[in-house]
Amino acid sequence: MRPDISVWRGDELLAIIECKTQLGWHRQNWSEHFQYRQKKLKDVFPKTEIFLVVMTSCNWGGFGSDLRVGKQLFCLFNDKCYSENFIEIDTPVEQLFEQITIFLISRSLYTLMNEMSKVRIDIYISLLDYLIGEL
Repeated sequence: MRPDISVWRGDELLAIIECKTQLGWHRQNWSEHFQYRQKKLKDVFPKTEIFLVVMTSCNWGGFGSDLRVGKQLFCLFNDKCYSENFIEIDTPVEQLFEQITIFLISRSLYTLMNEMSKVRIDIYISLLDYLIGEL
């Protein structure tokens, strides 16, 4: 799998962003293709998020009312061809960066909480060992 953009922290793959001008020959089954790519990625990197950014929906039906629009799926220009004026963006790419930031923060918090629970367990074990020794 060779994503267009990958986001790494050290040797950990955090997210990938697939970028398309339009959906071209996958326009009829883009969802199945995206799910296939997502499964393939999750098989190797289970904690990684995948995002799809499409420049225009002028040759396909777009994402419609898919609940992932603005969170995981982004179409910058609905019903516009890329030769037209691009003053108004339909799904701002800033929302993609917000979603990646939210994902990274939640991953960091999860890691922190996981590490804190390990420390707490170590403290409890040490306290238990101390109390048993005092008996």
